[in-house]
Amino acid sequence: MHEAPIIGDTPALDLANTHFAIRGNPVEGLPNEEALERWLASMHTSQGLPVVSAVDSVGLASFIELRDAIRMVAQALTVGDGEIRDAVDRINDFARANRTNPRLVIEHTDLIARYESDATGMRRLLAEFAGDAIDLFGTERKKLLRSCPAPDCPLFFIKDHSRRKWCRPSCANRVRAARAYRKQRSTAAPGSGVSI
Repeated sequence: MHEAPIIGDTPALDLANTHFAIRGNPVEGLPNEEALERWLASMHTSQGLPVVSAVDSVGLASFIELRDAIRMVAQALTVGDGEIRDAVDRINDFARANRTNPRLVIEHTDLIARYESDATGMRRLLAEFAGDAIDLFGTERKKLLRSCPAPDCPLFFIKDHSRRKWCRPSCANRVRAARAYRKQRSTAAPGSGVSI
């Protein structure tokens, strides 16, 4: 089983990138509850997201639904195709679950404003991913969103440096190796004794 890549640009894009490809073949990075638990643990380690103790089939289905909505919007923004109204509504629905309520709290002799969420566990985590998608798609950061130009790579990334062109170094290496191979093949003249 292959683990879904974590690029680390934003949690929302890392979720979107759990649908990836190996040698051009689509791979579901979240095939079951255990895979989602492992991926969330990795996200906790790499991005400091909260840990969820147990994932059930409803949680898995919700994560996949949110992932697909994020992918649809990212695809529309990078390639310019697709109707995104339903996907935007789904992202907003997930984000809405994490409403924060202001509370005035007395601590010792001081008044302090606290913001508490009604959502807990899986709902809160899904809302955080949805909120991150809103922060990405609804701000100027969306102009930095890219779809990886490597053949058969369905991943998205943030072009946060002028020289960054690929989602990961492995995609850049694959493209360079293919280019070098094509160049070598084209320069080897027929009958020159060079075999490939």
